[in-house]
Amino acid sequence: IGDFNIRLRQLPRGVSEDFNALDEAIKVCPVEITDEFNFGLDNRKAIYRPYEGCTPSSAVIDWEHCTKCGECLEVGNTQGNINLDGEAKEFDIHVGAVVIATGFAPYEPFDGEYGYKEIPEVITLPQLERLLSKNGPTNGKLEVNGHSVHNIAMIHCVGSRQTKGVDKPQANGNVNEYCSRVCCTATLSAAGEIHQRLPETNIFDFYQDIRTYGRGHEEYYVDASKNGVTFLRYHADEVPKVTKAPAGEKQPVLVEVKDYLTWGSELEVAVDLVVLAVGIIPTPVPELIEMFKVSQGNDGFLLEVHPKLRPVETAIAGVVLAGTAQGPMSIRETSYAGQAAAAKVVVMLGTGQVELEPFIAQVSLDQCDGSGECVKYCPQDEAIHMESFTENGKTFQRPVVSPANCNGCGVCVSVCPNRAIDIQGWTLGQFESMIEALAMDIPVMEDAQ
Repeated sequence: IGDFNIRLRQLPRGVSEDFNALDEAIKVCPVEITDEFNFGLDNRKAIYRPYEGCTPSSAVIDWEHCTKCGECLEVGNTQGNINLDGEAKEFDIHVGAVVIATGFAPYEPFDGEYGYKEIPEVITLPQLERLLSKNGPTNGKLEVNGHSVHNIAMIHCVGSRQTKGVDKPQANGNVNEYCSRVCCTATLSAAGEIHQRLPETNIFDFYQDIRTYGRGHEEYYVDASKNGVTFLRYHADEVPKVTKAPAGEKQPVLVEVKDYLTWGSELEVAVDLVVLAVGIIPTPVPELIEMFKVSQGNDGFLLEVHPKLRPVETAIAGVVLAGTAQGPMSIRETSYAGQAAAAKVVVMLGTGQVELEPFIAQVSLDQCDGSGECVKYCPQDEAIHMESFTENGKTFQRPVVSPANCNGCGVCVSVCPNRAIDIQGWTLGQFESMIEALAMDIPVMEDAQ
């Protein structure tokens, strides 16, 4: 359906799966890079295992940062086990459908936002998850900046439900006004895990609204209340203020808030750790957007044709969406979206033939002056193009519609300056007549005697 030519580029791993001296090779590597899997809490080497349980389980070489110094080649039997001269392989394939499943990225607070990167005891929720993990940078111990944690402040809606004029805009000039949907549940889940493992820890939860909307998720909120979590509610235009405590104080961080659960009382809470429940932002994929001509919303996520009737399809035939490429989703919702995308592709490719859309654009050559606006704004690749015609010795250009590519979206109709395009089956004149009929005054008929 899509008739796509795809080129895949595969980088070499550089390390064999059965290399016995891998740990020694990693140890001697002199290059250290921030570990993205641990969200910057520690560093990794240029030769590394991505994470525990990855498939395949062997290490890889980070070619972007590897200096090819050869230190790893001096360890153990590296003959055939480490190859620093491997080259990328390219594969050309022809496909009929493409699933865009680009995932998401956690919101990265600005430097100084809630004290982030200025106060060592301010971290994000993903970083907390890594600290609590047994294979995390602290082997599951809740330690930050060299000290244990007894009092924690968790602040919701960091990077979500932002307010214009209050929150700093992103690089595109907009603030993230949408709700990231999963943050409340994830925050309360982390609070529950901390209480289970460290029951003496005091947890203070600063929120605008608790939105635990998923099946069974309300239990997290109920359990948090039963376990002694202290809830404090702030308004979007009066976000909590996080500052470093004066020298000598027992707790290193102070959180000031106007709490509307206590009728606007101004409170100051001293804590050992501040956790920012950061939201979900779309993975930046400008190349894919340009390549596939898919639509993008104001929030940066990719748009489906219709959220209910065609929830995973795009306006481009053969291109479907899956997961958080469309917007914030829970794991359950992402799984559903992936299954829907797979089913849609199977149906597309299993029919054996392509059914063309009957309602496509139709150009009136008598009214058209060849401005080319329809070609310029058409979102469907090669659905309409300009061709040269000769008549009475004169050569001119006019748009020609490709029925196999046009899906009848109507964009060309709206941008044509000469009203020279209609969608087969109805015309602009018919629409205008219907509107006039709806707006006209209907005379009152007197009852027949």
